[in-house]
Amino acid sequence: MRRCLILLCLLGPLAAADVIVGAGRGFLRIEDGLKALKEGDTLLIHPRADGEPYVVGNLRIDLPGITLRGGQAGANELVRIRGDPTRPGSLITFGPEAHGGTVESLHLSGARAPDNAETSAAAVEILGADRCTITACVLTDNDCGVRTSGDAAQMRNFLIQDCHLHHNGMNADLGGYEARLLGCRSEDSLLGANIRSRNHRLLVEACVIQRGADYELDLLDAAGVTDRDGGYAFILGSVLAKATDTPAARGVMRVGADKKSKRQTPTWLLQCTLVHGAVSPLIDLGAPASRVSLVNCLIVDPSGGGSGRQLVARHGRGPQGPDFVGGCWLPFGYSAPAGARAVTVGGFGELPPVREVRSDWRLRDDAPAPFRDGGLEWTAIPMPIAVLRADHPLRQRPAHIFEPKLTGGHRERPTHGPMDIGAFEWTPQP
Repeated sequence: MRRCLILLCLLGPLAAADVIVGAGRGFLRIEDGLKALKEGDTLLIHPRADGEPYVVGNLRIDLPGITLRGGQAGANELVRIRGDPTRPGSLITFGPEAHGGTVESLHLSGARAPDNAETSAAAVEILGADRCTITACVLTDNDCGVRTSGDAAQMRNFLIQDCHLHHNGMNADLGGYEARLLGCRSEDSLLGANIRSRNHRLLVEACVIQRGADYELDLLDAAGVTDRDGGYAFILGSVLAKATDTPAARGVMRVGADKKSKRQTPTWLLQCTLVHGAVSPLIDLGAPASRVSLVNCLIVDPSGGGSGRQLVARHGRGPQGPDFVGGCWLPFGYSAPAGARAVTVGGFGELPPVREVRSDWRLRDDAPAPFRDGGLEWTAIPMPIAVLRADHPLRQRPAHIFEPKLTGGHRERPTHGPMDIGAFEWTPQP
């Protein structure tokens, strides 16, 4: 017995295992597979033999290091999981101790809250666990796609990568210390903003966020989280686009304080494309201490512009306008803010030379300056990149960011000399 104990100590903890769900492969029900998991295990979910979705209710995970991964379901298809209407609630919930949890390659839909519930149900809900990841998933037809909650000591290193969130009540409702969205498409939220954040630190990189029922990106407050020093919101290489077929009462982004606490984190938009064709302000600063800067951004008005356009509107105390604007192109009707650097305002009816002003914002082959090579050098911008993690691409030498793939996902943005403005670096049209 003593020799066995010594051997176990030398070997360390048991290796993580795969628990299989699927007809003829293992467990038939996801719920039964979950009960067999141990810390660090993976639940590998294969498609059902009949091709129908797994119908589940309230899958709860409280162990650390658990992965839920979809198996191969066919070309361009994901294993589907749908909420059971007789068991309303969130589909997958990671509890506060479920650190390092992962959801990968699943199609999640049908999360509905019980009648008279105070909060909506989410396809994936994370209750304060650190280092959680959602990657290569589709989340649609839910009360909420992703919801996270926690205080300033919870929800560290949360990542949503290469996911498609669409036609949820709200696509993402994010709280806690930090969140990073990379290479995601968030589209057609039905009841609120596409993405709402109450995080201390937020990174949105190489994403396409469009056609929301409210703001595309809504940065709001949370006591003890957004009012702390050292926070930020960086929107990098992304597209924020309003629907272009109806007038928009909202702009593309708000930095506000609906809970009456402070939001004092600075917001930076770098190499973004913002699409808005109405007189409502492009960016709404609703918190008294809110601040925003735009660098190398392309503003697209599919109508060709008009009188009374406003880049930034402030509703509350504090100085007017953005902190810094440089290297941007604005449609007719906008004015370059005081102190702006290298800002061009287009003529009446002028459209930027993009391939399609409503859906494909990459520069055409005939795009001239300042669209090509018209961006400011990043080293000349007073941007506080030192607050980012040391391994972030903006802190590398040479620094770089990512750009969206219009078919989904992201890629490293090619850079050869001066930067083009907007979310995409020019490449020859195929």
